[in-house]
Amino acid sequence: MMVLKRNAVILNTSAKEIYEWLGRHSGELGRLLANGERSVSLFPFLVEDIFYALYQDSPRLHSINEVSTGARLNRLVLEQLMKSREFKNARSFSRGNLPASGITAMYFAELVLAGLPREIADTANEIFVSEEELEAALLNREVSTKIARIAADSTREDIRLAYENTAREWQVKSEESQKKLRNLAARLSMLWNTSGSRRTAISGNSDTKGEKRARFETGNEGLGDNKGVWTRGDLGNHLKLVETYYHSPKLKRLADRVGRLREVREQRTGRSGLEDISEVRGIDYGNDLSVVVPEEWLDYFDPFKKNLFKKKYADETLCLYDLKAKRPQGKGSLIICLDNSGSMQGPKEETSKAIAIALMEIAVSQKRDFVVIMFGGPDDELRVFDIPKGRCTPEQLVEIGEHFLCSAGTDFEKPLHEALRYLEKDKYPGADIVFITDGVCSVSREFLAGFAAAKRARRFRTVAVMVNYGNVSKSPVETFCDELLVSKDLKGIDVAGELFGQMQGG
Repeated sequence: MMVLKRNAVILNTSAKEIYEWLGRHSGELGRLLANGERSVSLFPFLVEDIFYALYQDSPRLHSINEVSTGARLNRLVLEQLMKSREFKNARSFSRGNLPASGITAMYFAELVLAGLPREIADTANEIFVSEEELEAALLNREVSTKIARIAADSTREDIRLAYENTAREWQVKSEESQKKLRNLAARLSMLWNTSGSRRTAISGNSDTKGEKRARFETGNEGLGDNKGVWTRGDLGNHLKLVETYYHSPKLKRLADRVGRLREVREQRTGRSGLEDISEVRGIDYGNDLSVVVPEEWLDYFDPFKKNLFKKKYADETLCLYDLKAKRPQGKGSLIICLDNSGSMQGPKEETSKAIAIALMEIAVSQKRDFVVIMFGGPDDELRVFDIPKGRCTPEQLVEIGEHFLCSAGTDFEKPLHEALRYLEKDKYPGADIVFITDGVCSVSREFLAGFAAAKRARRFRTVAVMVNYGNVSKSPVETFCDELLVSKDLKGIDVAGELFGQMQGG
């Protein structure tokens, strides 16, 4: 007899262990599960499946005949979610990322809980009770049958007959429970197919003007394709910022722009990572987790060998891919100067920030320090975000997205002086300054002479991006930059490919 699955998603052992770790360490997840379980008894299994679908690289669902009756609701929900634009966008940054998967799974789980029709929730609760009754009936039948066999061997005919009768009674109850579950499964399928709109799913798109909101619909633009944005840090800190993110139209538009620019970057430069390396020179030993061979990770996820993995890590004896011959030398900082003058407000601001966040991913892949300098006029204070190795915290990301000086003037020298200050303490040569503005500002000859001398000494380059969309003089910017790109596209896509190619190529 085939054992039916309690999870709709086909999962691997590592994903299971990671989710269990998340459950032990996230109070927010525990509270969500407790609240949801009061409405839908099977809710914890549903959250688990949503997490697996977000975290695993290529999630697939069990067939309808392979899952238990209770898991059929999970399958129906996941089948709809996985087809939606918003879920697909979310997966672009949640795959293999524990904090991102945890946050997003809870977000979608809350949507499902809020959008699940009451009659479907009631049917799911009946299924939960009936499955428990069936499990108890099967267990009692098995126990009664075994006692009857033992009694027959000990010549206790009265006990044998009593337990055989009991076993038959439990058999009848199990058959009744199975029949009830079949009826409930049919009712669940019927209710699902006749409630809500499966065309619009969760994405918020609608084929018909005035159509009612779909089941689990957010009514917003979606998460955007912001892979790499939620990167590191304590899950609790991430969760505190989720509400800010989902209720900020500005951040949602910014995420959408980042996603579009990322597509340009990947088309221009290809995906970075181990798969891009054409040749592995051999095996080395150490504790660099970015190049650990897969066989070592198997030990990490084996509860009996996990301590051995930790010991090897401490002793720097893990087996690693030897990629030293292929690795580039360390690169200097990637410094972004963002114009925050009043004329940048609106699409120009969002375009410049989207370019900056997309460049941040290049800093992560190249292990470069990343600095964002927001500048305005001569009397405005600079707002500086110092992000080692490009690993932006959620707090920094939200502040970058929301912060804007909206100054009345523009001063180019002030942010460039600040950039030079960072370059002086940079241990690697070959830094890049990306200067993004829409305006014109005079730069003194004394400053230009000093800037040119610093450029020769530190061997950095400056690329300017003008997002003016009009006939504005380029000469002030050309005096201090090595290359000037002019964007007339409100999304910044027209210059993104060339800019990302330069940063990626070094």
